[in-house]
Formats: sequence, C-alpha cells, structure tokens
Amino acid sequence: MIRLRDLDPRWTCDTYGRHGQGISFECPIHREHRLAVAFANPIDGGGKMDGPKYWWVRMGETFDDLTLGPSIDASANKEGHEIKTPCWHGFIRNGEVT
Repeated sequence: MIRLRDLDPRWTCDTYGRHGQGISFECPIHREHRLAVAFANPIDGGGKMDGPKYWWVRMGETFDDLTLGPSIDASANKEGHEIKTPCWHGFIRNGEVT
C-alpha cells in the first residue's frame, strides 16, 4: 500500500488566489515524473480549472482522506507524449494509492 502523502502531493490551481482545483503527485511506478488531475468540484468551492480535457470527482479535503473517481489512467501514450515504459493506472481512495 502506498499513501498519497508519500508521493509528494501538491494542490494545483490555474488562477492566483484559488486553492485545490486539482492535485499533482509523483507517479507511483516511476517517481521521476509527476501526474496531475483536475477536480470537477474544487476544494475552494469555485469553478473547475480551465483547460483540462478531463476532471475527476473529489471527496475529501486533505491528502489523507482524498478519494477521486474515476480511475486515473496514465498507462497509455496520449496526445503525443511518449511513454517508454508502462505507467500507473489506478485509484486514490481515502488517501491510499491502489
């Protein structure tokens, strides 16, 4: 089991003064790069981040109780990004990365 807290998580935003529009964290498989997801329902109660193609539904407000849905799939070569080795596809549930 890996805790999200062990993957150097950081809240992300696209506008100054906003908080928790998404999260970035170290890939559980290849720690040398980070993964990022945007929230459909940001922590600060404001609108979702502009620009992303997908948004995840968030439950919880800390790295220790965060649950996201659906799964996070970084396993495929998307939008021209070359992935030389398989990457992570999994879930964040109650602060645990599975």
